[in-house]
Amino acid sequence: VHNSLWESAKATMNTLTGRLVVIPLVQEARGLDAHPRMVDRILGSGDKKSAQLVDLICSEETSHVQKGIKWFSYVCNQLEYDVERHFADCVRKHVPGGELLPPFNVWAREQAGMAKELYISVAAPRRQMETEINSNTLRIAKERAQFSKSLQQQVQLLDDVQALSGSPDCAL
Repeated sequence: VHNSLWESAKATMNTLTGRLVVIPLVQEARGLDAHPRMVDRILGSGDKKSAQLVDLICSEETSHVQKGIKWFSYVCNQLEYDVERHFADCVRKHVPGGELLPPFNVWAREQAGMAKELYISVAAPRRQMETEINSNTLRIAKERAQFSKSLQQQVQLLDDVQALSGSPDCAL
């Protein structure tokens, strides 16, 4: 990740909009995409502290994406660029492969102010179906999340199950 960040910084050193797209709106947004899967996997292994840390990191990624959207939109408006078209141009020019690879955490991206219309035109075409499947999965996850107010509640549930089993290493 850090080498990719450095390479991206070098590749976009002469373009503010390119830098805003690649760093917060592509790389930081990937953190939003990976968040639910990472937390589920970590909780599944019983590592509550790491799951909480990943959750904290994701909350920071959300604000980074929000700021990226704000400033990218501002600069585009000042330069009279169409935001969606210029985003796509920057992805094609500055992102390796010139496209974004699904799956996307559409719900988390929207919470950060990143509308699907901004990035879907540069999603890898061969994986469009996966994007749609992921959108349905995320809708279901969002509905499920309504029943669980926070990661703390999930962790408490895991603690309760482990306490009932009498073994801290109980595999769920």
